[in-house]
Amino acid sequence: MTTANWQPATNAAPLRICHLGKYYPPAPGGIETHVQTLARAQAALGASVQVICVNHHPNTNISKFESDGPIPLTRLGRSAYFAGLDFCPSLLSTLRSLRNFDILHLHTPNPTMILGLSAIRTP
Repeated sequence: MTTANWQPATNAAPLRICHLGKYYPPAPGGIETHVQTLARAQAALGASVQVICVNHHPNTNISKFESDGPIPLTRLGRSAYFAGLDFCPSLLSTLRSLRNFDILHLHTPNPTMILGLSAIRTP
């Protein structure tokens, strides 16, 4: 079977995917565009997709909740940026609230999300 002929099982629950990206369009960049392309394609195939990223606009310390078509998008507010690291006050609580995902896809390089996931990791 080729991927062109692939069909999801009709009685299966949709795959639940959460992408952790650094930023998301309209922020420029290859990884940002890749995350959007992948999330849109997965949603078009019937997956339940969510994206969490950092708000790329400077001096934006309030999180924004929006959507890209059927994809819920959370842009975390950031209070500071230093040496490639975004400081997001709501990052840890947002990551702790993640539940019921089949796939948690961390796009790298992304030191902010890596440190956040490391901080909430349970033994």
